[in-house]
Amino acid sequence: MNAQMMLEQANVAVAEPDEALNDAVANRSSNFPNSSARMPGQLPRSYAAWLSVTRNQLRAIGTLSSGWDSHGAGPLNPDSIERAWGLICQLSAWIPGLRKPHVNPTRSGGVQLEWTSGSRYFEIEFLNANTAHFFFEDHDAHADFDATVRVGQPLNSMIAYLRQAGT
Repeated sequence: MNAQMMLEQANVAVAEPDEALNDAVANRSSNFPNSSARMPGQLPRSYAAWLSVTRNQLRAIGTLSSGWDSHGAGPLNPDSIERAWGLICQLSAWIPGLRKPHVNPTRSGGVQLEWTSGSRYFEIEFLNANTAHFFFEDHDAHADFDATVRVGQPLNSMIAYLRQAGT
């Protein structure tokens, strides 16, 4: 089964609140999370249904083994998966109306989340447990911006760009 099929077959399960998710979302500082959130087994009903799908997609890509792309890609870094989950929980709390991202494994063992809205495109790639790279592009305005963020750094500019492409 290829990676895309695994992502598409991820099950959705919405249940009662989970302590790990509550902890991840309770930290509402707009800094890159300084601790990884554990993958919670359940999500509160009040959260968007896409959070459950995203959680299951991250779990599915976490099971990919070496060569998952048929071109020799290595396995995914569990720290990148946890960091992606922690940040997506926080972003869903910070940005009302945030839509579900496309979730992709990367050849380098990271996780990429991406959003599009009209001519706008935003992606964030989790390179490891401490570093992520984001990229924003607006085709109509002929503008783009990219930056690398590390644990503890402010995410204000990243959030501003994501609001343009993710809602």
